[in-house]
Amino acid sequence: MLLSSPALAGKRECVLLLEENIAANSLSGRCRVAKLVWGCEDDEECVLGLEGAFDLICGSDVLYAPNAFDDLLSTLVTFSTPGETEVMLTYPTRYTESIFLEEAAAHFETLETFEVEGAGVENVYCTRLRRLPEAEEFSP
Repeated sequence: MLLSSPALAGKRECVLLLEENIAANSLSGRCRVAKLVWGCEDDEECVLGLEGAFDLICGSDVLYAPNAFDDLLSTLVTFSTPGETEVMLTYPTRYTESIFLEEAAAHFETLETFEVEGAGVENVYCTRLRRLPEAEEFSP
């Protein structure tokens, strides 16, 4: 489990809360919390040293700031394996998600997009992506 967001960068209390939740749910042997600022090579190297690439990356409400999309996309590319890693992004409609998804198309194929029902909020969507088998290197 990674804490990753420009808004949460440096928020040690968020990391502590996640660690407490992991312990409270007896998941200490299966989950780990690490700070990850999108696009920060030091954070990325630290997390890659702990875990390596991921099979599944989940992001919730991360498509709100187009000025952070290059860093977000760079981080997703760094932590994904071509042809294997899936990314699931959930987001409320803000009309910024299409900007990100267009940029991501150079590295990820869209598997599906669907409306999330039963979330108690309207216009929440989930998009599943898979890293392209021969995706190009990331360059903003």
